[in-house]
Amino acid sequence: MQKLEWIFKSRVSICFIFILGIFLRIYGLDQWSLCEDEEAALCYSSNLDRPFPQFFPLFFRLLSWIFSITGDSTAWGRFPAAVFGILSIWITYVCVRKFFSQEAAVLASFILTINLGHMFWSQSIRYYSAVYLLLQISIYFFLDGFENDRSKSIIWSNIFLFLATMTHSSAILIVPVYVVYLFYMKLIKTTAKGYSLKNYMIYAVLLIFGLSFFIYNSFIIHHTMSAIIIPSAMDPKHIMITFFAYFGFPVIVLGLISIFTLVKQCSRSFIFFLILSILPILEILVISMDTSVTWYHGLIALNGFIILSSVGIIQWLQNGFGKTVVGVLILTIGYYVCFLGFYYTSSFGARPRWKEAAQFVMKRAEISVAATDNPDIFATAPGVVAYYMGVPSGKTMGHPLVQRLEFKPPERSIPKNTWLLIKSNYISPEYETWLKQNCLLEQKFISKIGPFDRWSIFVYRALDN
Repeated sequence: MQKLEWIFKSRVSICFIFILGIFLRIYGLDQWSLCEDEEAALCYSSNLDRPFPQFFPLFFRLLSWIFSITGDSTAWGRFPAAVFGILSIWITYVCVRKFFSQEAAVLASFILTINLGHMFWSQSIRYYSAVYLLLQISIYFFLDGFENDRSKSIIWSNIFLFLATMTHSSAILIVPVYVVYLFYMKLIKTTAKGYSLKNYMIYAVLLIFGLSFFIYNSFIIHHTMSAIIIPSAMDPKHIMITFFAYFGFPVIVLGLISIFTLVKQCSRSFIFFLILSILPILEILVISMDTSVTWYHGLIALNGFIILSSVGIIQWLQNGFGKTVVGVLILTIGYYVCFLGFYYTSSFGARPRWKEAAQFVMKRAEISVAATDNPDIFATAPGVVAYYMGVPSGKTMGHPLVQRLEFKPPERSIPKNTWLLIKSNYISPEYETWLKQNCLLEQKFISKIGPFDRWSIFVYRALDN
């Protein structure tokens, strides 16, 4: 297995990984249709005075600045996310090399490069790849500060954590990870010099300061904006399924196996990433009992699972289980390559094909933004459809051209020739029955991963009532 060990130690390998990461995240940036959240980000970048972009200013101000130079477009909107995604591959390599080994660093950065969840957010006009990167940097300085007794690193860790919370509030989910880890270190009475009372006090003071600002900001948000309730985002089963789907079955399983096989001989860094992989997911499941929350709010847990699985695989290789490692790597790479194949083909970037659907309706119904006699149009993502029908990005929210279609069938009758654009996961059995009775299916725009259909768009036209 010397060749395999050479691959993990070679600089050629890490160069290949970075080139692959850049290619995968840049390719197709302008091909995939916008999803609803991306359209909202475009709109907010042109309306910085609205409450939401004011509470999370870093990403939206960056986006607004880029658009002031390039003009708004899908490709340029996704470009910052791609850059953040590429940088996070590098930070993964640097962090794992410092606290574990060169071999584990190469493997971890490669798995992150081909991971579907990380790939998706690296090509989305959203802030999650930025949050992921900032939290990775915060983690690096956190471990460096306590492991190497560097107070400046502890300060930097808090600074990057603060920047992450100013990018999106989901970054706060890492705070319990830090607190639980430090509490555990105190509980086992670690003798490492960096875990001194002085460093604990520095960290506590900075953390309390940052949390005070976060709580104040959150209080204002809850009094300024109404919460959006999404049924699937309050379903623990659905949340866990999406965690498995986007993190990838191999990484989760291998990470859990590593915990059970290496926990008795693990380092402090291993314990930290163990907590990081589990606790944010548990937090999200608890939060889902009270309000809407999504799997990607806990995206940073992916960092924990990838590092645990990589450290475990390298340890197995060093213990002489070379053939087992080869088999595991083939299955893992095959799994992610398969999903990436779907991503670039039949799932159209794991997004609904709103652009094609909107253009189809626009042509068939002869829609014009300036006209006053357009037929009624309803869509489950009205802003996206309006954008592709010619409404400027800063005016798509609430534009009268396209109205919002609710999760349930309309209770009132709708006029003849009304157009309905519905994403497949909205169509319940009750909704399907109503559509068959009242509408004609005009076109399907299929987008799915293998047998799983969550993003296809169905275009209906209302019949006589």
